[in-house]
Amino acid sequence: MTTATRIWHSAPSPAVVDHLLSRPDWMTRAACNVQPRFTELPLVQQLSYCNGCPVAGQCLDYGALETSYQPKDALTYGGVSGVAMARIQRSAQTSAA
Repeated sequence: MTTATRIWHSAPSPAVVDHLLSRPDWMTRAACNVQPRFTELPLVQQLSYCNGCPVAGQCLDYGALETSYQPKDALTYGGVSGVAMARIQRSAQTSAA
């Protein structure tokens, strides 16, 4: 059994493989990279990975480019929750208009 199979418990789908291969290099240095189910963790636990992360700034920039935030999203980018990021983006769009 390969390491990837042990982590995923089965072979990942082609879409997952494409996503992983297209990730920016800095993501491999992210503190959350060691947690395979990071996005399934409660928000407070996700934020604990962000504290002191060596690439938090790059992650925050990456998250700022995301345009599909929904209020139900429980993700963090560089220590900012997806909900807060959506609020920031809406505020920026309003002030730009």
